[in-house]
Amino acid sequence: MDARGLHGLSCRRSAPRQQRHSQLNDIIWRALKRAQIPAAKEPVTLLRDDNKRPDGTTLLPWARGKPMAWDVTVPDTYAESHISSTVVKAGAAAHRAAQSKTDKYASLVTTHIFCPFAIETAGAWHETAIEVTQEIGRRITVVAENTRETGVPLPTPVHGSSTGECGLLPKYYDHRMKCRCSSLHCLASIFPPAALC
Repeated sequence: MDARGLHGLSCRRSAPRQQRHSQLNDIIWRALKRAQIPAAKEPVTLLRDDNKRPDGTTLLPWARGKPMAWDVTVPDTYAESHISSTVVKAGAAAHRAAQSKTDKYASLVTTHIFCPFAIETAGAWHETAIEVTQEIGRRITVVAENTRETGVPLPTPVHGSSTGECGLLPKYYDHRMKCRCSSLHCLASIFPPAALC
């Protein structure tokens, strides 16, 4: 444990680290299911030479005649390797992690649309994660035939910018109407507090 109490966010031996990843992957899969888009978690058909595979894939075409493959990553905003860039720009660690995932799965581009789903431990979202979230929400709205359906459980952008003034995305659409968000409020709405320690 470090003096700021942040070691558990990035420690490889920390159980909540894997738990956050699994929860996000499950949320994406359930949201796709709600949009009536068949998807598979950890598809064995997409194994790379090093036995790595993306977290999931749609079984039907997502766009441009290709299925979507996604891989979740939750980089630690406060890790020593990220802190120099995250103090300058919100979401820098998420951007870096998303680029790393894109490079890792570059071979999938011929058969799939690859979407890295990166959310920092402090709550900043990568733009691809926001776009995928919004598209799933739109597709849920079409399936539900209800314009008031917002695609919950996945959050939507707030405060008039792609990630909001605070760089976070709250869980409920009407959040932007009710209050200014604080980092803890938004993060707690996405991850249960127990998952953060």
